[in-house]
Amino acid sequence: MAIIPGHRARVTNAGTPLARLAEMLASRNATLTPVVDALVRYQEVAKLAAGGDRSAGTQVGSMRVESSLVRGAVIVVLDDIVSSGGSMAAARELLARGGAARVACMAIARTPRVAR
Repeated sequence: MAIIPGHRARVTNAGTPLARLAEMLASRNATLTPVVDALVRYQEVAKLAAGGDRSAGTQVGSMRVESSLVRGAVIVVLDDIVSSGGSMAAARELLARGGAARVACMAIARTPRVAR
């Protein structure tokens, strides 16, 4: 189980709330293995709520994939909240490039769309 890294640049995702959730879920299901550093954000991106560009292209350019953790694996990607879908699209692309056999994505919540 991989996670979408937060907007801040980090060396590791270990200890983040989403990483802890992935580890807890894996501890309750022997078919899951947490690989919380499969995707790591190496360049900070602005939050969408602050007017940041959260397009898939921006996301791909700010994260790296650890191919040795994903090559040939079936990966479930966990995100806390989906707004535009850019992070999920970037995760799928990067994990596929890294050699994942299959990628499935899920989120805890979705930002509601407001009619204007």
